[in-house]
Amino acid sequence: LNALIFLALREQTTVAHQHKELGFSDIPEQVLAWCDCMNEDDLTHLAAEIANGLWDENIAATLVIKTSETLAAQPIDDQKQPTLLSDY
Repeated sequence: LNALIFLALREQTTVAHQHKELGFSDIPEQVLAWCDCMNEDDLTHLAAEIANGLWDENIAATLVIKTSETLAAQPIDDQKQPTLLSDY
């Protein structure tokens, strides 16, 4: 949807026209109609909100992966442990 919105804005066409031209099949006609009822500023705002949401989801997913990697139990390798002073 975001790609269609940005293309429609750039090409100064409707979102429905871009939909027909590019052949996306996963976007309902009702959504296209809603987009085409918006003025350019509102459509730009919608596209920015979609991009922001995708960015936030991507960052959140990255943080979850990094956090879980950090918290995962790590095996202890005796070879890498420093010796105690009392061992001497």
